[in-house]
Amino acid sequence: MNQKPFAVFDIDGTVARTSLYLATVHAMKRRGMLPDSDSKAIDEALQAWLGRSSDQSFEEYATLCIKIFGRALPTIKFSAYQAVIDEVMDKFAHKIYRYNINLIKALKEKQYMIFAVSGSEHSIVERFCKQYGFDDWIGNEYEHDGLYFTGKTGATYENKTAHVKKLVDKHGCTLRGSVAVGDTHGDIEMLQYVESPIAFNPNKSLFDHARDMGWKIVIERKNVIYELEPKDGTYILA
Repeated sequence: MNQKPFAVFDIDGTVARTSLYLATVHAMKRRGMLPDSDSKAIDEALQAWLGRSSDQSFEEYATLCIKIFGRALPTIKFSAYQAVIDEVMDKFAHKIYRYNINLIKALKEKQYMIFAVSGSEHSIVERFCKQYGFDDWIGNEYEHDGLYFTGKTGATYENKTAHVKKLVDKHGCTLRGSVAVGDTHGDIEMLQYVESPIAFNPNKSLFDHARDMGWKIVIERKNVIYELEPKDGTYILA
């Protein structure tokens, strides 16, 4: 059987310009679905990040939102959550990074399977991936009974490589020519798994690791894309 190569993408901040996860939490906050104390804590953590109060301020903000999201879901009707997803998709799904959308199109023309592994909730990952032509995807599963969420959840953000391997095995793909694109420290193992890792708009820890490993680094700012290729222990603009 002819095995197809694959490319796997993180979604939040990599294909989507914003974090769909964080956008969902803020939409829930605007709709009054979160306790006032949690809403206040989110605002304070957001301001700490915007003010770059520490190197870890974004990670602290994101971790807090993940905890609050998981704690709040069992109190929210599934139908109400779907309305939140509709809002987030309407506002943010069209805001994407051109480099990765163009890369997806180019790889599909070469018969690549296009995968996504994301820490965002599965249903919003599914809707986003269908819109942009992904072949398969894995998002974080939050169990529900059709009326309410039960509180049982997965943790795709903790071991993305294991989920990539599931997709590779499921579709009978080859590692030859494989590509992965990620933007944070949590994507490092996934990037190490493939032949052609790309650190896209990396945070500091991923940037440092990518530089040490000689991985390709891509920066997209405004309407300019900078592709940095390793050469002789340094980087050159491709």
